Formats: sequence, C-alpha cells, structure tokens
Amino acid sequence: MTVYTKITIDGTEYKDAKNINLRRSIGDNNSSSRLEAEFNNHDGLHKTDFTAGDEVVFYADKNTDPAVTKLFTGVLTEIKFDGEGSNKEQIKLIARDYTALLQQNTIEPSVYTNQEISTIVTNLMSSFGPTGVTTTNVNVTGVTLGRIAFNQI
Repeated sequence: MTVYTKITIDGTEYKDAKNINLRRSIGDNNSSSRLEAEFNNHDGLHKTDFTAGDEVVFYADKNTDPAVTKLFTGVLTEIKFDGEGSNKEQIKLIARDYTALLQQNTIEPSVYTNQEISTIVTNLMSSFGPTGVTTTNVNVTGVTLGRIAFNQI
C-alpha cells in the first residue's frame, strides 16, 4: 500500500519533506494536534522559506496522488536547524492546530446571563480571541444558557 502526502506552508506546496509525523488529539483537557516535518537543508535550500506563524496544511491519502484528504491545519510554532556549518543541514518544523492559539489566551472575568451560545462565543472571541481567528463559522444554535461565567480559562 502506498500513502501519498502533501504539505503546504504559507500557501507553498513542499514535496521534499523527508519525514512527517502527525499526532492528532481531541479532548477536553486543552489538547491540540501537533505536526512535525523534517526537511533536508543542503546548501541552505530552505533557510528562509519558513516563518513562525505560517499556516501549515497537511494532506494524506492511500493510493491517491496527489493527496486530497486534509488531516491537519494549523500554525507553525517552531523552526529548528540542526547540523554543521552556517546552513544547518536539517530543518525540523513543529506546528500546532489552531486550538493552540485559543489555549494561549486568558479571559477577563465575564458572566453571561440568558444569552444564546453563539452570542457568547462571538463576544468572547471578539474581546479576547487571538488575532486572525474569525467567528465566520459560528452558527446560531437556538440554545440559551441561563448563566455561565469565565475566569482566566
């Protein structure tokens, strides 16, 4: 069985990753998925290609080339160079999914009474959310909460 992969970073597709490791995580305990990709950097090939904050999208498929199944979308958080000389012959990229951006923010004490859920989410994101994350896909649920309070988390 052949597994085809595709990785795009800041809109540019890279086909020369020598190793890609995806750890998907879903849970209630502030977990986020993590992607690590390693590239050869012979003669400084990728020396200036990557910047922390770049969007990373990873696709993988069995027997479909090019891969079209999106498994990960996130943000590049770390760039590590390794090796001898000024070019550092290896680059390791670490990206975390977008939930990582939300986990880094704190919320001032806030209380909502008799509010619809989408209103609460939209208000929290506009007041305390990270730059670049929108509420475009927040839909009205029709569910009204009697009371909910937030304090730092």
